Amino acid sequence: MTDTTVSAEPHPGHRCRGRVSRTRRAAILRAGACHYCGGDEDDLVVDHVIPVAQGGTDQDDNLVAACWPCNTEKAALLVEEWAARRIAAGKPWPPTPRLRLTPLTSEDAA
Repeated sequence: MTDTTVSAEPHPGHRCRGRVSRTRRAAILRAGACHYCGGDEDDLVVDHVIPVAQGGTDQDDNLVAACWPCNTEKAALLVEEWAARRIAAGKPWPPTPRLRLTPLTSEDAA
């Protein structure tokens, strides 16, 4: 079963600029699934749909929960630019959820 607790802290590798309050961050991450691939990753982060670098704001309608792999791959691209880049590279759009591998236990082997 997946732990549904949400940390308001940013992902350890993410440069948090401190623009999104902890309360808003926690509310966005409560979605429980990546906005882009639908994966229910444990390491969700807040993503700007329109990146700040391209004029995006910190308004609620521009903030979504994203898994770390989607957030990293999207970077400072618009969703349309990211989709075109994935399609040109022969990758599926929308992205597929990442498989979460869990180690086998002795009970699984029986």
